Amino acid sequence: MRSEVYYALLVFVGGCSYGVTSTIVKTAYRYGYTVNEVAGGQVVLGVLVLWMLTFLFCWKRLPLLTIGKLLIAGVPIGLTTIFYYSSLERVAASLGLVLLFQFVWIGVLLERIVQGKTISRQKAAAILFLLTGSALASGLTPDMLVSNWLGYALGLASAVTYATVLLVSGTVATDVPSVLKTAWMSIGACIVILLFLP
Repeated sequence: MRSEVYYALLVFVGGCSYGVTSTIVKTAYRYGYTVNEVAGGQVVLGVLVLWMLTFLFCWKRLPLLTIGKLLIAGVPIGLTTIFYYSSLERVAASLGLVLLFQFVWIGVLLERIVQGKTISRQKAAAILFLLTGSALASGLTPDMLVSNWLGYALGLASAVTYATVLLVSGTVATDVPSVLKTAWMSIGACIVILLFLP
């Protein structure tokens, strides 16, 4: 039970960090930075910091196959950044976060489809609660959906790719230390972002 609370808190802290990120990104846009500059700058800085930590604390050689899997596992991280930051160019920071947080129920569906996990009553109730809260928090009207469909579509796409990140990171190279694993995945994310947002 204690470990479940611990991991729930980690997810909560991760979600809060995305909330802070959306505000920072929107501020950068107001100062004239583009999505390419913001996403590219963030991912390059992230790669540098993660590899510095890796070399300081947990460097070890990995088989090429494992490295390849981790690079591929980083692709949805890069796509999440691209979709989320592109959505934030078009929608309010709070709404972008609401759209991103749809990863919760999308992740449950992915687990059902990919891993065959059953959806418990508790999860179904949580999903219903989340969807109701999202509908109330978003304040969306049909006119808003039509006029800004691309912003909303990008926000939902970021939710799908983030749910994929969580699914993949929990199944790929589970024996690799988390900092080293994240460092290799960040290179995969960096490649995707710099390819699509040069």
